[in-house]
Amino acid sequence: SKPGTAMTMGGVRALKDNITQHRCIFSERIEQAGAIIVGKTNSPVMGFRGTCDNYLFGPSR
Repeated sequence: SKPGTAMTMGGVRALKDNITQHRCIFSERIEQAGAIIVGKTNSPVMGFRGTCDNYLFGPSR
């Protein structure tokens, strides 16, 4: 996560306004290795379902 961006916490509507304050260790390390992060993924609410139809952002396509 990039500081200052929405951190939607698994697609939970109640947490949609969370703003991250720091970069996660995974993001830091892969960027240090040369990766360029261009976006975020979409997942079902808390990852509990087999389909990816997130209530906040709609289905992944």
